[in-house]
Amino acid sequence: MHELSIARALLDTALATASEHQATRIGCIHLRIGGLCQVVAESLRGAFEILAEGSIAKDATLEIETVPSVWRCAECGRTLAVESAPEVCCCGSRDRSFEGSDELTMTSMDLECADED
Repeated sequence: MHELSIARALLDTALATASEHQATRIGCIHLRIGGLCQVVAESLRGAFEILAEGSIAKDATLEIETVPSVWRCAECGRTLAVESAPEVCCCGSRDRSFEGSDELTMTSMDLECADED
């Protein structure tokens, strides 16, 4: 289950960013996850929740946008957006190339900061 290591890295990044901004609480963390990452969203959320306990991210939620994988058929040039590598294009060709969506990116994070006097 690689979701645990992803959750750890995500929490470390969130806490470091929150510290830079003197945040007192982390609200929502927005993620974009490509289809080829094979991340199970609920497993990632569960691992994050466990790891965040006792930190300023303990009540944070993960807002996950799943981005389909993009493949291009070498035979007909058709672009295919799918959950995993397609076996065969609709033209019958098995020759294809990967074009994108293996990303795992934190796009934004909602922070609550202490009032400055």
